[in-house]
Amino acid sequence: MAGAPVVLIVDDDAAIRALLRELLHEAGYASLEAADGLEAIRLLEDDALRARICLVLLDLNMPRADGIAVLQHLAAGRRMVPVVAMSANIGQLLEARRLGVAAALEKPFELDTLLALVGRLCGDPS
Repeated sequence: MAGAPVVLIVDDDAAIRALLRELLHEAGYASLEAADGLEAIRLLEDDALRARICLVLLDLNMPRADGIAVLQHLAAGRRMVPVVAMSANIGQLLEARRLGVAAALEKPFELDTLLALVGRLCGDPS
């Protein structure tokens, strides 16, 4: 997968990260993972790494630092990376929209919908 577009998966649920990783890899994308917002912020502060990331799939409801904190950090540092926010909480999704996410998905969502968004925001992996 050298040269494949990289998607950062940020979710505290290991099973969801595994599902998204497999889905993305089958579609031809590479992935990185973070189990919480603090880990995501650390990865996104690395300029060279951030330059390789075409999209962040961001769960909004996580311990330590939630997805809203990640979005606020990105906005404060003017680190522009497209983000798809994911949550079952409509209030969180509305706040994420206010903070400028590329898209907001209410959980549970269709995997085909997610893949279509990834393709639109990252381009064709081949």
